[in-house]
Amino acid sequence: MSLFSPSIADISIDETSSTLTANSANNISVGTTALGSLTSGEDNIAIGDNSTNSLTTGSQNISFGDNSGSGITSGQENIAIGDNTLASSGSGSGNIAIGSSTLSNASGNDNIVIGRDSGSSITTGQGNIIIGNDTGFTLSNDSYKLIIDSDSSSGSPLIEGDMQANTLTVNGTFNTDNMTLDENLTVTGTLNVTGLSTMDNTSITSLNVTGNSNLTGTLDVTGNSTFSTLSSTGLAEFDTLNVDNGATIDSGGFTVTAGGAAITGDTTITGNLNVSGTVTSASIVSTYEYCRFACR
Repeated sequence: MSLFSPSIADISIDETSSTLTANSANNISVGTTALGSLTSGEDNIAIGDNSTNSLTTGSQNISFGDNSGSGITSGQENIAIGDNTLASSGSGSGNIAIGSSTLSNASGNDNIVIGRDSGSSITTGQGNIIIGNDTGFTLSNDSYKLIIDSDSSSGSPLIEGDMQANTLTVNGTFNTDNMTLDENLTVTGTLNVTGLSTMDNTSITSLNVTGNSNLTGTLDVTGNSTFSTLSSTGLAEFDTLNVDNGATIDSGGFTVTAGGAAITGDTTITGNLNVSGTVTSASIVSTYEYCRFACR
């Protein structure tokens, strides 16, 4: 059965859908009990059996699918696409749930979740963004988190972030051909740079690497950089280089043109050391001078 009221511009299709009270306006409901509890809400669209059937006073909600948005009671501006989405939303507002059972237990605001069963662990959290199946990547009352992954078997999401702390973590291999970082880049595993095809035109303010770093191309660092191990077969340029535990330089030599090099540990150079400035040392003993006295 179809009911149309020109005075309030509500459209209801199905004999048990919206109640269409005099205080509701511009609503569209299609399906059994869709918008079935609406009293004073406006501009809602509910398509599917039991779609948004608990909504009483909320406005501008959009739901597609059986039981979609069924938990919204007084929330505003929610989008629920897929069956059983936003099943516990209550007064939560500004949520976007796309996929079967997404955000099924959430009552917070402004969450964006895309993917089947994604965000099902979120309860009161708000401002989260999840793309892909988040099974195993549990969030409950966490807020402003980013998760991108569709395979939870790895234990950690491929990409995760904290939008309040402004941090982004890639739990895998990250390749880029043009990247500029104005903040810090921290690598806790291994950083492999195979040349400009992987890191092209890369500017890093501060780079901290606690694993191995293998450079076969060019690395330009204008800020502070900390390496536990740095192996470079290409060209590595630094404004300032401090070496605590020794530096081994093979072919090509070591050239310092300005700023100096501060080395507090042992340094072994098997090639040439070319310094265009002044070398100052509390004690310098050459092999020649040492043998002249000790080898007699």
